[in-house]
Amino acid sequence: MGGRTARTASKETILLVHGLWMKGKELRFLGRRLTRSGFDVLYFRYPSWRGDLGKIAAGLREFVEQSGRERVHLLGHSMGGVIIARMLAEGPSRRLGRIALLGSPLRGSAVARSLARCRPGRFLLGPVAMEGIVQTFQDVSGSNDLLVIGGTFPLGSGLLFGLPRPMSV
Repeated sequence: MGGRTARTASKETILLVHGLWMKGKELRFLGRRLTRSGFDVLYFRYPSWRGDLGKIAAGLREFVEQSGRERVHLLGHSMGGVIIARMLAEGPSRRLGRIALLGSPLRGSAVARSLARCRPGRFLLGPVAMEGIVQTFQDVSGSNDLLVIGGTFPLGSGLLFGLPRPMSV
């Protein structure tokens, strides 16, 4: 079975996708908790600051397809959710299970738009965030089972830029 044990083959697999300016290590705590709960956990790393959104999304699709798992559930944090949304926009995957997005700016980010107004801000964001958050909005309609978690807690990067508190829905 390509190196998989019978125990691994029967587990549900969750693939964690990190956010902007991160490398995936910050998701290890969550990954360990998921493992203790009986899931097989994989991590997808990508160049979140420098890179190409389309190529990264294609790389995620390839990672899922070549994982050897029958079904892979995706969990994306922040920019990781934008990468997942872009992958979904390119078409369905036969291995894809449920999807959870944690704090992913699918409709853009006021902070990112504010940063994008000046050259240093655009440099800080990098091309992936400029394309995925500032220039386009991601659509995940019609995809697999989807959970999106956002928040309105009035702390975060918006305070640094004097932005108003998000509206509750």
